Amino acid sequence: MTHRMADRFSHWSHCYGCGPKNDRSEGIVLERAGDDEVSARVYIDRDHGGAPGFAHGGYLSLLLDEVMGGVAPSPQPRVTTDLQVRFLRAVPLDSDVLVTARLREREDQGFSVQGSVRVGGAEEVAVEATAYFRFVDLSRLRRRS
Repeated sequence: MTHRMADRFSHWSHCYGCGPKNDRSEGIVLERAGDDEVSARVYIDRDHGGAPGFAHGGYLSLLLDEVMGGVAPSPQPRVTTDLQVRFLRAVPLDSDVLVTARLREREDQGFSVQGSVRVGGAEEVAVEATAYFRFVDLSRLRRRS
């Protein structure tokens, strides 16, 4: 699918994953691929290594969390309350990956999402995940933390 520049977005300007105003942001560019799907293309470089020659699982989980959170059916702030990740194949360093997420279910309090990571143009999924995001009132959340 060809994406217009208007389809690219950041859900919060200071986000660690995608925030353009965060100097330490990973710079993940989220692209909307319809109402219920978001994707990002990311280059896995040597700084993201875990086992020799392969991507760190924590970094792959960060990518999934970021892209999956971008599927939000509302601009309302949200937090990840559950993230289940399955590593099916090792992801080599110095490779391009496609991270995709699709909305599974909307609820009043939040939403559930399914996501995946594919290496290059491969059809095979290297990492898959499911997550639940809960809508939050930021002022209430700040008081509780």
